[in-house]
Amino acid sequence: MFVRSKINAMSFEWIDKFRRPTPGADAPVPAPEPDVKSRMARFRKLRPSWVLLDEAEAEAEAAAVTAMDDASDGVTGNSGDHPQSIASNAPPPTFDEWRIDYERMGLAVFRPYPPQPLDMMLRSRIGGLPLMADSMVWPRTRDAGADYDAGTPLHFVAQIDLAEIPAINPDMPTQGTLLFFARLDGDMHWTDADTNADRLMQDIISRSISDDVRVLYDAASQGKERTPPDDLMSVAATLPRLVGAAQFPAWPLRCGKMMTMPDVDALQAASGTTDPLHFMGYTDAADLYHAEQVCIAVGTTPYVLSEGRSVTLYQRDGDRLLGMEGAARCGYPWVTGTINLTARALLQRLPATQIPSHYVTELAAWRDAVASLPPATIVETADSDAFIGWLETMMRDPAMADFGKAIGTAISIGVRQTVVATGGDAAMAEAIPTAVYAAVKGDHAPVFGQSRPQPGEHPEWQARHHQIYGHVPATGIAVTNKDAANAPICLLRLVADPGANIDFGPVPDIRFWISPAALKAQAFESVWGDTGA
Repeated sequence: MFVRSKINAMSFEWIDKFRRPTPGADAPVPAPEPDVKSRMARFRKLRPSWVLLDEAEAEAEAAAVTAMDDASDGVTGNSGDHPQSIASNAPPPTFDEWRIDYERMGLAVFRPYPPQPLDMMLRSRIGGLPLMADSMVWPRTRDAGADYDAGTPLHFVAQIDLAEIPAINPDMPTQGTLLFFARLDGDMHWTDADTNADRLMQDIISRSISDDVRVLYDAASQGKERTPPDDLMSVAATLPRLVGAAQFPAWPLRCGKMMTMPDVDALQAASGTTDPLHFMGYTDAADLYHAEQVCIAVGTTPYVLSEGRSVTLYQRDGDRLLGMEGAARCGYPWVTGTINLTARALLQRLPATQIPSHYVTELAAWRDAVASLPPATIVETADSDAFIGWLETMMRDPAMADFGKAIGTAISIGVRQTVVATGGDAAMAEAIPTAVYAAVKGDHAPVFGQSRPQPGEHPEWQARHHQIYGHVPATGIAVTNKDAANAPICLLRLVADPGANIDFGPVPDIRFWISPAALKAQAFESVWGDTGA
């Protein structure tokens, strides 16, 4: 089991940045009043061991607990697998007690940011082109659905080189590459959530539902990049100005071990009770625990959006743009890919029928002038000055006065999409200044929050990462450790990731599942999928 003291022993100093203040070793701890002491001790049992309260907080909240005890006199829970049933005046399980029965190892799968040269050597990736063996056939749907035909090609979404991930499950091969394909469209009508939950719990796999996803296994990891079929639908249906291709942008993936816990809805379903007293404090504790685990897995600290740095490319007065005086100082536009992406974003954002026609012509000329060059081509100083000068001329034109906001947004999009492109282009990754990566870090941070918590405030961190194994959020299923050997296994969960243009339309994530028996037999053709609600 994951033990808190082990973290302290490893000196993760960053933990103090998002934990409530703890008195120093030599600092005197105020003694509570005798009539408060027992209630403080009682209340602290409701909190995870690493979240501490000062005396005033504990007294106030313990009083609330006592009041709820009085109101809930006689309420009892069921006798399921949860750690402790509720009896009159008995405290609900603490978060640490829930961990005894439910805590399970998983892998946080994340994009290294910024991408380094060694990252580009990884075979594990999200998006881009799949590395397929010559004998492999691009997966297609077997049957027709309500909104797709039989034989519709699936989209490649990710691949995991099993030699690059920690060995947790002894039945998982330690060599070879898993290639993940999914049916992506505007509706994302996959397996019905309730039906899928029943199938998961009963471990009944219907071959009809695997038509939404397919997993190929290249045991030798000798595949080469394969171009998608010509009839593969573009993923740009929801991101037309950014992608315009049949695949997501490429980005390398790394994995780190993390412990996982089910969300409170799944825990309620597993325990058989929805009494809120029984899960008091669980959600806050689980959220903080999850953020901490992801930080450990990635080797980072939570990113505070309000403290982020910025790069000034242009000056403005409200929605009116004044010039590009800051652009030259930071080397903008760096590479030809930035010019291309900015021109495309401007063509998308500016209404062609409402602006002088020569700007549309000139934008298309900028786009086409660099389209044939590698996107990582360094822009010469003369060309940089010409592009910046042209942007300034457009900004200051009275005929464009009403479009300052659109121009500024398009320039920002060009910068952000340049950073997105670095995940699949080592030369471009090296060409982008560190300050630019820092300016858009909020799009890529695995754990982030709007502001740093003040003393006494509960941290509001959000985690954004992909996942292998462990408890998966929003499935409605919590499997105890004693039942885990027979439970379906999360082979991969991919979440929507705006920082890399990963978008699944109306659903927040897609999941690939396999039964323990199928994994042991390496029968990856038996994988099935579902989506978040």
